[in-house]
Amino acid sequence: MRRTLIALVALGVLLPAVAQTDYFPFRAGQKWRYSSGETQYISGGKVIAGQKALVLQHSTGGRISQEDYLLVRADGVFMLGYGAGGATVVYYSPALQVYPAAPLAVGDRWSSSSLAGKTTVAISSRVIAAEGVSVQGGRFNALVIRSSVTTSTGAASVSDAYFVPGVGTVRYVTQDGSKVDLIGR
Repeated sequence: MRRTLIALVALGVLLPAVAQTDYFPFRAGQKWRYSSGETQYISGGKVIAGQKALVLQHSTGGRISQEDYLLVRADGVFMLGYGAGGATVVYYSPALQVYPAAPLAVGDRWSSSSLAGKTTVAISSRVIAAEGVSVQGGRFNALVIRSSVTTSTGAASVSDAYFVPGVGTVRYVTQDGSKVDLIGR
């Protein structure tokens, strides 16, 4: 009986993480190709600041330009830092929250701030709409997530990501209205 209770408690702890990886499709081997020429690929894991993170590689023309280090946990998706040229360039302390726990709904808001060296980085996001979107990679019902990023150095940006649960981001729209669409997976 005691072993069964321990197993159920362990399963209860593990199930939210499994659900998160189904909702936020960050698993080794996942790939997204975009109209900008960029490919994003989850290459596997890497230990960053003592934590095993997933590595999201950004490449163009077969050359990796950046790696993002992500944690997918029961309480959401977090970015531990990023690297370039095979070296970790920036650590976030604490990790920046990219998404809260699943599921997302119109009206949801979340924010996070962190230190990257001596610079404070803050991200504030909200789900502003649910919208049908058609891109070369398919037709989807997406959640439109508007994110504002600011730093203590005065840098600021706002962008919209069209996120589809179980698929990922199918469209990015920048402040100037430029669009980057999913063309394949």
